[in-house]
Amino acid sequence: MLETWRAEQARFPHPTERQSVRLQAGDVVLEDWIDHLRQGPMCPDAGTEHPPHGAAAWLELQPGKLLDKASKPKAKMDKLLAPWVRSLTMAASGLVAQGVLVGRDGVIDISPMPQEEAQTTLRMLLSVWLQGMNAPLPLPLKTALALLKDSNPRQAYEGGYMTSAEAEEPCLARMFPDFEALTEDGRFAHLAEQVYAPLLAWAEAHVRARFHATAAVLEEVAP
Repeated sequence: MLETWRAEQARFPHPTERQSVRLQAGDVVLEDWIDHLRQGPMCPDAGTEHPPHGAAAWLELQPGKLLDKASKPKAKMDKLLAPWVRSLTMAASGLVAQGVLVGRDGVIDISPMPQEEAQTTLRMLLSVWLQGMNAPLPLPLKTALALLKDSNPRQAYEGGYMTSAEAEEPCLARMFPDFEALTEDGRFAHLAEQVYAPLLAWAEAHVRARFHATAAVLEEVAP
């Protein structure tokens, strides 16, 4: 993991200044700073396996696992929520930079998204956030993703054999103690589609996962 982290830093060796971001959606104003930005060396013959050198990127080292257990690398969707919001915020503010997440079991590469698309999605999220500040929303992440993937949202929420329950989270347990309470007013399905369908579409278009490289490859990338 640390060898991969050093190799990714070598791909983008030059730290750059943090950038401010700002977006207004109705009465909500989002203002923040994007830090941990780096710049790669100019190298037009970098090939297609990795993003072209010379590009800007933000790098993040995560202590946990990022990938689903499979023969082919695939990102865990619940690990992509914060990177998604970060990518949206950057693109909406006109910053063009890719993301690189390094975890215990692999690497996730995130390509930049179009500014207009990012602004539309981020304004929607800010509107939903404002709703959530006025009243609790029935919007648990894993349960919503299970619904959108035609999996088993009830089991995701209430748990089952060898499966933890998302409803064990204290705030959700207090407001929505079971799946019936979560879904009884119809808001859950609508909010799941509104908020997390764009997350799935973004992951399909802009997220690529890979296992850690071999020692020989790492040595070649970052001697």
